[in-house]
Amino acid sequence: EFGAGLGPRILAMNMLGISADGIELSQWAVEHKLHDNIKQGNILTYRDGSTRRLVLAFDILEHLNYKDLDKALETIKIHTNKYVLISIPVIGNPDLLKDKTHKIHETMEWWVKKIEGIGFKILPTPQHFQYWQQLIIAEK
Repeated sequence: EFGAGLGPRILAMNMLGISADGIELSQWAVEHKLHDNIKQGNILTYRDGSTRRLVLAFDILEHLNYKDLDKALETIKIHTNKYVLISIPVIGNPDLLKDKTHKIHETMEWWVKKIEGIGFKILPTPQHFQYWQQLIIAEK
């Protein structure tokens, strides 16, 4: 997971027997991590030579500058060998403008086009998923 924060999803997956690891920019978050499988790294430059079947990027991409977005999406593409699950608040979601650290304000259609432009195939997001309106599931 890129943007793992303290790592609640990493902790939960490992507790369920799913091997998961996370990358987090914040040194503070890494120092207070909930699971050992979280290390410090930057989505713009992180390369560890490995791939995973699923890469998560929850509430991270909207915090980047527009000029850095393609680089971040390329990092995600390099590190998955199958799927990505991305959560992004989009125009129409009141949380997008409430957080002043959100730098990218776009529609879901814009995000889909951007992610497809990197070479991903967008898959349907099941509407029974919580927050399905801001989730993008894609396949490499």
